[in-house]
Formats: sequence, C-alpha cells, structure tokens
Amino acid sequence: MRNFIFILLITLSGCAQTVRLEVDESVERSELASVTTALYVPEYRGSVVLDIDTRGEFVWEYLVPEGEHIFDVKIIMDSNVDGLTISWKEAKIKVKLLAEKGHYYIPKFTVKNNEVFVYFEDKGANYSTDCLPRYNASVRLNGSGSGC
Repeated sequence: MRNFIFILLITLSGCAQTVRLEVDESVERSELASVTTALYVPEYRGSVVLDIDTRGEFVWEYLVPEGEHIFDVKIIMDSNVDGLTISWKEAKIKVKLLAEKGHYYIPKFTVKNNEVFVYFEDKGANYSTDCLPRYNASVRLNGSGSGC
C-alpha cells in the first residue's frame, strides 16, 4: 500500500518543477549540478527528502552551482499503517554536498546500530534522467527502463 501511494504521488506530480538555487536563468544547465529532492527507500519503509521551503510547490530537483552546499534533509522511516493509525520515525540532519557541474546527485540513507547515515550518491555526468527516482517509478509502472 505504501509503495502504491508513493508511486501514485510521483506519477500525479508531472507538473513538479525544477528549481535553481543560488543561480539565475542565464547559467546553462550543463554548468550546474542536479540534486533530486526525494527518494523512497523500501528496505526501511521510509523516504529521504530535502527539507527546503518551496512555498507549497512540489519540486523534483534543484540545480546548484559547482561547489559546497549544505542541505537540510528529513528522513522518514519505519512507516506503518495499522487500521486508522499511521506511525513513523523521523530525523532531520544537515548534509554537505560537494557538487561537480553536470553531475546528478540522489539523497540516500542507511541505518546501522540505530544511527542514520545520510549521503548524496553521485551518479556522474552521463546519468540518464530516465533513471532518476521521479522517472523510475513511472518507468517501472510501464514495464521499461532497463539499463538503470
């Protein structure tokens, strides 16, 4: 059920936008790094999202200039639906990203001994945007997307 809800949100949010942080429209996209804003992590029954005030807009990716950036990240895990009750664990942490232009970054987390470790996975400069989490959910629904 949780997977269905997450995939439904991804599919229905086709109007989600890309937002440039700390840079104006005159800078070419190839000169910027792409940071995906959210990822569902099924092994922890949760997700990791960048905690940035978007004024009610749903944002799929942020474009940032090359260099060091600090992001507030929210981790939601161990989500559980029991009848009418929904419960989860939540943590907020600041995470540093050293971005390279043209690279794609995905926030991820692992848990060891009840400690949460958050990091940005660098997918490199030639990463297919079809493999980004926002596309990957709809790709799985359509039965394609090999090579990701």
